[in-house]
Amino acid sequence: MGRDSDIDIELMSSQQIFPEGGEKIIKILVVGALEVGKTAFIRRWLKDTFDPQYRPTIGVDFAIKQLLPEDLGGQKLAARIQIWDIGGQEVFGNMMGVYARGAEGVIFVGDLTRTKTIGTSSDSGSASITHWNEKLSQLKGVFEDYSNIPKAVILNKADFGQNDVDIHSLASTLEMGPSHIVTASAKDGAGMQAFQQAFYPQLKNYILRKEAANLSRQPTVTGGSGLFDQPSRAPQDHDPLIGGSKSRCCSSCTII
Repeated sequence: MGRDSDIDIELMSSQQIFPEGGEKIIKILVVGALEVGKTAFIRRWLKDTFDPQYRPTIGVDFAIKQLLPEDLGGQKLAARIQIWDIGGQEVFGNMMGVYARGAEGVIFVGDLTRTKTIGTSSDSGSASITHWNEKLSQLKGVFEDYSNIPKAVILNKADFGQNDVDIHSLASTLEMGPSHIVTASAKDGAGMQAFQQAFYPQLKNYILRKEAANLSRQPTVTGGSGLFDQPSRAPQDHDPLIGGSKSRCCSSCTII
């Protein structure tokens, strides 16, 4: 099977990678318990395909999603999302703060057939969505403002026809709007449009807020504003998420 196109991720500001008024780079975490379908969701989002073969993510994997102006409300905005697919076991690891550093958005994924991965049942797991949210919110010096970054919840495996989740209760626990919680299926693609409708406007508003804040703080910039500085450097020697083998390290991403 052929491999997708690769790019090197370098430690430099977005102003150095893209010209003035060009694309912004936004680092997004995708987190959740083991076997909830995080990688399958990313594959469906980026490639609109499904791979039935399960391969657990060890550590972290990476991919790139390019958003065009029409994805962001038709304004003169474009963004390149750097997606960090975090292995489910990493909620317990010492590397979580390193992986999360510089992130500007989070997508939580849970399994509708195992409500303990979501966090609304009495037997909620320690790697549930609610636990991930709590752990991320407690990381010090990692997020500029965790409460105001774009977030969405994917309740995956809707194709099994099982849904015992109280959306409003979950939204209240996570302190987000119910519309940001989407029932979906990475297998058949159900809910992906609803996810984009919930997540992309948040990205657009986030970009506009950051640009406005930057203009108010630094009207004159020399050598790159650092507004959307490149997120934490992706580790080296890695095959891409889409169409490549799983690995802890990488120096390349898939461009969609």
